[in-house]
Amino acid sequence: MDTYLCEKPEVAKHLASVLNPNFVQRQGYIDCGNDIIVTWCVGHLLQLTDPEDHDDHYKQWSLSHLPIQWPVEYKPNPKTKKQLDVVVRKLKEADRIIISTDIDAAGQHIGDAILEYANLYDDSVERLLINDNHPIKIKQALQDIKKNTDFYGLHLKEKNRAIADMRVGYNLTRLLTKQSESQGYKRLFTVGRVQSAVLGLVVRRYRLRKSHVKQTYYLIKGAFSTPAGELEARYVLPESPMLELDDRGRISDSTQAQQLASSLSSGVATIQSVVTKRTHDSPPLPFDMISLQSEAVKSYGIPPEETLEITQKLRSSPYFAITYNRTDCRYLEDQYYTEAPAILERLRDLDLLKPLVNRADTSIRSRAFNSEKVTAHGAIIPNGTMAEWDTMPEKLKVIYLLIARNFIIQFLPKRERKVTDYVIGVKSASGVPHTFKGKVQSVQEPGWSIVFRNSEDEPEHVYDETINVDALVNGQQCAAINVNSHEQETQAPPEYTTESLLRDIKNTAKYISDDTLRQWMLDKDADSQDLGGIGTPATRDSILKSLFDRNFLERKGSMATAKITPTEEGEILFDMLPVNLTMPNTTAIWAHHFSQIERGEIPEQQFLSMVNEFIESEVARVKLNGLNLPTTSNSKQNQNGGSLLTERCPKCNKTAKRIETKTSVFWKCDSCTSMFSDLMQKPFYKRCPDCRSDMRIIKPKGKRRFVGCNNYPNCKRTEPL
Repeated sequence: MDTYLCEKPEVAKHLASVLNPNFVQRQGYIDCGNDIIVTWCVGHLLQLTDPEDHDDHYKQWSLSHLPIQWPVEYKPNPKTKKQLDVVVRKLKEADRIIISTDIDAAGQHIGDAILEYANLYDDSVERLLINDNHPIKIKQALQDIKKNTDFYGLHLKEKNRAIADMRVGYNLTRLLTKQSESQGYKRLFTVGRVQSAVLGLVVRRYRLRKSHVKQTYYLIKGAFSTPAGELEARYVLPESPMLELDDRGRISDSTQAQQLASSLSSGVATIQSVVTKRTHDSPPLPFDMISLQSEAVKSYGIPPEETLEITQKLRSSPYFAITYNRTDCRYLEDQYYTEAPAILERLRDLDLLKPLVNRADTSIRSRAFNSEKVTAHGAIIPNGTMAEWDTMPEKLKVIYLLIARNFIIQFLPKRERKVTDYVIGVKSASGVPHTFKGKVQSVQEPGWSIVFRNSEDEPEHVYDETINVDALVNGQQCAAINVNSHEQETQAPPEYTTESLLRDIKNTAKYISDDTLRQWMLDKDADSQDLGGIGTPATRDSILKSLFDRNFLERKGSMATAKITPTEEGEILFDMLPVNLTMPNTTAIWAHHFSQIERGEIPEQQFLSMVNEFIESEVARVKLNGLNLPTTSNSKQNQNGGSLLTERCPKCNKTAKRIETKTSVFWKCDSCTSMFSDLMQKPFYKRCPDCRSDMRIIKPKGKRRFVGCNNYPNCKRTEPL
């Protein structure tokens, strides 16, 4: 029997339909006939074991346990164990195993981890590389099946990333939480490599703004009357100006600036150079996840985590309206160009899109269609499926229309601009020559830009349709000159918005000062559209959300324009963390070692030993020196003198307090009076999938805790904790 193992159910269905359009759906797998089976994972069916899985003592947090090291083993994810059992059974029954998970490191690891867990990893296992659900692409992949062992390095790369992140997270979370508690500050301080780097971006920007000292400088600008109209231009400082300049080469003396402007206003101005060119601008590319999240929060105030959730719904039943969503790529396989007319025709059925589709020209092939630039998944585009439009919730429609818009404009003409650069020479009253430069541009053909302007991908331009640049001639003398000095103030870096923070998360390498580390960071993303980013499309939104939920970051203002700043506790956590974790440096170093592991240049144990040494040194440092915690805090104090923990209420977003009695620990909201179970010093909140009542943590005497429905006995829903 041939068994194909896919990563996701929808990929399995697409593969099965190519293998045999008349396949039969079974429980947990697809029977394609001819002794061919296709089964699937549901994300990660396995997870790494926790310390307490090996030693019950680690259930209790204690500084004396640290640093913790434990064996690297897998255990079933309790939420998907039923599917794991099906997968393992079908793999063990197979005569031929073909791993068909996603082609990135995470996908390779998912498949290989299951093989190792089931003791099935050997040289006979094969690898099917599918990065697109298009039938043509799947057929091509089936003609070029590889040996799975050729990709073992990718598995090791992802496996060691997961192990290292887990080791650092477990040890440093317990270290900072228990040490701060011993110093009288009772608070859960969670630590993660990516979370720490994101927190570092925000705290550093916040402190730069606080410490910024405004400085004054002066710009000299001129307005020149010409036959073409009034031209504006900026003064160009000569190589050796006899002026007071600041450290960035700008005029810093107001008297000198005013005297210079006055002397030039009475001089003679002549046009020295005119260069006109036409530019043709391509449309913005289709979205990847982070650019879609940026557009959604900027235009509609939809948070990143909600955009991810919406796209999950759009690509699933009953809509099946878009392609894969958790992608970091904005390009498409070439085959989609041939499929485009059919997709556009289906989109035409929607009245909102019909006018735009009617402008589309399918003979136009934009830069988006480029198989060589497609990574594990292509850009997010509509499938053209509109059957469920009338019942689709409003926010799903909004996101769908954004995705459809960026696809349709690939078939609109390029925008054509006329750009003229000019140089104006001015002789002062004393005959000294000076130079001014300016630019004017106008849109000749709007093309795709008729749909929108000032998108994330389109630079902001100043357009002036009143200047007749064709009337400008070299050597032409200006009729009048008006030169003025303009006082300017240096500006602090702007506060982060959700949109600008998402952009920086994709482009974090620019904050690394060390040239080697910065290049390692950039090398990590050589095959993606990131420029040395941290996190992945699948994790960034949840990491951001956790920073807000844990009250380390806060938003001020409406979602679309909200300013993101650290809370007091966010700054405290930042100051407790190792500097290399709050910078992207650790990600850069690890990425370099992951590449070495993938290529077989260093053994994985060498890297893990380095991680263990880092953890050991941090534990030793904190145990020896303690933490630099504030002597006073805004946190309220309980009757016993300890810090009373507060968190945001999961229901109303107000303040919930952690209450400890002799018999129980729970959380209560001051505002809505809701009560919650305590889980790792945070309020536990979940709605029952069956009856939508609240769920709570139940602690039977002498048995493991589990989650049960508050509506018991009417609802008997339970889940493992």
